[in-house]
Amino acid sequence: MKQYIRILSFITLLLTSLASFAQSNGDGWNCFAVLAGKATTIDNSVLLAHNEDDSGEQMINIYNVPANKEKGTNKYIWVEFPGMAVADGFLNEYGVAVVSDACNSREDREDFTDGGVLYQVRESVAKYAKSARHAVEIIGKIVTEKGYTGSGRTYVVADCNQGWVCSVVKGRHWIAQRVPDDMVMSIPNYYTIGEIDLSDTSNFLGSPDIISYAQERGWYNPEKDGKFIFKKVYSNPGTYSSYRNAFRHISAMNYITGENYTLNPDTYPFALKPNRKLGLDDMIQILSSHGENIPDNLIKERKTDSHNECICNDRT
Repeated sequence: MKQYIRILSFITLLLTSLASFAQSNGDGWNCFAVLAGKATTIDNSVLLAHNEDDSGEQMINIYNVPANKEKGTNKYIWVEFPGMAVADGFLNEYGVAVVSDACNSREDREDFTDGGVLYQVRESVAKYAKSARHAVEIIGKIVTEKGYTGSGRTYVVADCNQGWVCSVVKGRHWIAQRVPDDMVMSIPNYYTIGEIDLSDTSNFLGSPDIISYAQERGWYNPEKDGKFIFKKVYSNPGTYSSYRNAFRHISAMNYITGENYTLNPDTYPFALKPNRKLGLDDMIQILSSHGENIPDNLIKERKTDSHNECICNDRT
């Protein structure tokens, strides 16, 4: 029953957030996701909510895809944005859901096999994943073997018990972190994973050379930079410092905790403990934010960003 309710919740959130009217601003910093651990919600279910923001009018198709026993694939619900490679959402028969947010990386090398992968990542999760952790393992395997062709992206995956965030970088590097059961994670369009510990396999998975590669490229110097912080090291600096990303992130975090935050993403935790139990209405409220809860002093601080939109905008 819980899985059935969760499927309905997922579809409701998608249908609530899917409509698009105006042209995109072209910066690629559009989508937003929220993932609440099961100990933070009213009914002890994992909740995953996502806004898809894209240019032009969008026609979506929703398919109920049957399982294929001969090919070993799952039954799944597929929300398709025709002609778009990074917008679709999926929910399979094991309760595994996957959505994503563009996260530009600083990687400028191309390292692909057989053309690399892009759309295949989320499709493979729908077809084969039996749990959220399994989904992360599938993503990591595909990215490592073939190389990711986009600049960078964060896949947010959940099942009925766990939620994970899996950030991939152009080429063959990736890192994933489990969202604690008693916390809520929100993400705009930059990487949000901070400190990592690949020895803690219950909570982290990723490329074994994620740190040494950054050192090789000159992105990270442990003597100068101190602790390795994935989001600072691998993010495109312009994306990471975007006021638009910060405003959206602040709006969600404020709603979750009731606290105020600065415009410095270095200070944002990966996930937060909410000040109350959350439900479906709360997830919808976060996704519909136009920045009403952002303090006026932060808006006055904005100097270079011309955007007036928050989480919900005219492309949502």
